[in-house]
Amino acid sequence: MSPTALPAAGPEHGHVTFLGAGPGDPGLLTLRAVEALSHADVLVAEHEVLDVIRTHARQGVSVVPTDADSSVSPPGTGTPQLTVVDGTSTPVAVPAAARDAAHLVMEAARGGRRVVRAVSGDPGLDTYAAEEMLACAAAGVPFEVVPGVAAAVGVPAYAGVPLRDASGADVRFVDARTAS
Repeated sequence: MSPTALPAAGPEHGHVTFLGAGPGDPGLLTLRAVEALSHADVLVAEHEVLDVIRTHARQGVSVVPTDADSSVSPPGTGTPQLTVVDGTSTPVAVPAAARDAAHLVMEAARGGRRVVRAVSGDPGLDTYAAEEMLACAAAGVPFEVVPGVAAAVGVPAYAGVPLRDASGADVRFVDARTAS
């Protein structure tokens, strides 16, 4: 089934869209990303990603930040807390046991909501998104992946630095945390 042909979520069928928010420019979101955001009931994302996607979210969407930002969470909790995009938004019941994004995502989808789990860059390059996708697959929660522009490609492009030349030189990405 094509991601754009997915049935609308009803009370018994939720759905998760793992969405790549790109390197930080709302203009680099794909058309499919904008479409998914316009139909979302719940957005789950880090604070910096929310700033990129919230302009495309429909009015009344509930937003669940995954980072423990003291300006969003009550002091000392470290637990994701619910915030809303605008004054007409309605809160979503966040279970007390919700301690991670995977749990938040799956609980909202199981409740029949259309959930957008937005990550910086591309979801295929995000370790946590990959784990959340596997958790959804194991739990039978339907999901789709909407690619985004990876920072490793978008940043050099913005700087005017081509990643390939006429001779087709290879590009290699090295994770500095594991490089020796």
